[in-house]
Amino acid sequence: MKKALLPLFLLMLFLSLKGQQLPVFTQYRQYHSYLNPAAVNNDYYLFDGQYNLNISASYRHQWTGEGGTPKTALLSGEYVYTPKYGGVGLVGGLHVLKDDTDPFSMTGVYGRVAGLLSNDYQGFSAGLTFGGVQYRFDASGFDQYYLIARAVENNPDLQSDPLLGNDYVDWFPDFGAGIFYYCQINSRSRNWDSDKFYIGLSAPQLFGLDYHFDYQNNGKKGQLAIKREAHYYALAGFYKTLANNSYIELSTWVKYLASRQRANFDFNLRGRIQSQYFLGVGASTAGTLHLETGIYLRDNRNGDWSNNIKIGYGFDYSFTSYGPYFGASHEINLTFMLDTQN
Repeated sequence: MKKALLPLFLLMLFLSLKGQQLPVFTQYRQYHSYLNPAAVNNDYYLFDGQYNLNISASYRHQWTGEGGTPKTALLSGEYVYTPKYGGVGLVGGLHVLKDDTDPFSMTGVYGRVAGLLSNDYQGFSAGLTFGGVQYRFDASGFDQYYLIARAVENNPDLQSDPLLGNDYVDWFPDFGAGIFYYCQINSRSRNWDSDKFYIGLSAPQLFGLDYHFDYQNNGKKGQLAIKREAHYYALAGFYKTLANNSYIELSTWVKYLASRQRANFDFNLRGRIQSQYFLGVGASTAGTLHLETGIYLRDNRNGDWSNNIKIGYGFDYSFTSYGPYFGASHEINLTFMLDTQN
């Protein structure tokens, strides 16, 4: 991977950087609240509001066939409060994110709050996320890259470039907004009764989209520009309930990058068996195949458990021209679901 990125590193010495900065995930349902501050986690409404406290940890390694490829870790928590006698409830949460692609890294700390109007069958929420993001560009280790070392050795302009040999770190504010709606179908027809669906729209990265690192070395000044792009997300899903607390889920994600005026679509099919096991498959218009599986460690069929644990695993394989060279992506997450209402 390092050799594959060398031309990019050389270009970075002269050009500003721009593109998609938000991490990519396989099991997007697990990250609803990170990408949409109004979202309520799917386990909350799948288990009829039983688990109002959700704590999860996730790790993703993208393109494992090469070194220096993206690695993402996310720690998050969510609490849902609904008044017993009606009114506006609240959804609160916290996210700590670490996304690392040598020599770049991003560390973010976010809080989120949303107002929730809900009853036994449906809920609508609108929310905001706020926090800070640390961007880091470590050029101090460029001497380990053979081609860069040769380029610097043979180019006097590169030898005097103040960018090389330094570590640049800065913090910036981050804000986002979203809306979310979920509903359980209450129908006289057995074909649709108790089925569920959800839909949401969000812009998790709104302000502060044009950053500049001013640097100085041996009296020479320079500037490294990172232009953050606005991202827009739409999500929708439908749960077809089956016997013994099983279901089949159809879901889609739409990710739109404003500067490129293009959208990427993800389509997924997942099934859960008797409240304990789930298995899914999906694909995206970017040429990626998704597979996922997981287990709930507590059997909730009798409705008498006040907590549950979920373990999920996701696998991605890209069928693009570079996919076989870079390798597959792997993702694992662990979720604790608690009922604090009793």
